Amino acid sequence: MGWENISSESDLIVFERKNKGYTTRIEARNEQKKWLIYNIFFNTNGLNLSEEFEARTKEEASKIVTILQQQPTVTLSSLKKQMLERKKSIQIKINRAYKEYNVEKWFFRINSERVVNFVTLRFYDNIDLDFVINDKYKPHEQRILKSIITTLGLNNVEEGLNINCYYFNKHTKKKIESSTKNMLFGKVEFDANSSE
Repeated sequence: MGWENISSESDLIVFERKNKGYTTRIEARNEQKKWLIYNIFFNTNGLNLSEEFEARTKEEASKIVTILQQQPTVTLSSLKKQMLERKKSIQIKINRAYKEYNVEKWFFRINSERVVNFVTLRFYDNIDLDFVINDKYKPHEQRILKSIITTLGLNNVEEGLNINCYYFNKHTKKKIESSTKNMLFGKVEFDANSSE
């Protein structure tokens, strides 16, 4: 089924599509100098799942809407599974890796797992936060970011925060051997992505 244009006003864009067992709604709203875009999945049986995106201009918001419209249709069972995942509790343990002039790096673990994620802060006119998080926690992105921002005492600085999220799905280990047999150190082994 195709997308139905529900609203195309200067400060609101809404599209809907009926799928098997649920409806998808994409809303783009102009809210105080930025656009908020919501990708919402819902039905009358309790399904209510949403994703949120931000854009600076109406043109950027329209591009995000177009990208969302081109995404493949997901199954109802997949959406229910995502909804259950998001309801699970999240516990975050955070430790500072280093603090330099205008830069900080913090490692954090989610639910006591071995996988180490991290956030880098850069302090300029605005505060830039770059999160690097295991891909399996993507459904929990908003809660993780909110928790860490609160822990770092940045929740009152929302206007000046530039947040980027990057996801990884595996760690790799690399083994490096020297080409010269008589080198002092010989064989060196390290974990390319680990902080430990």
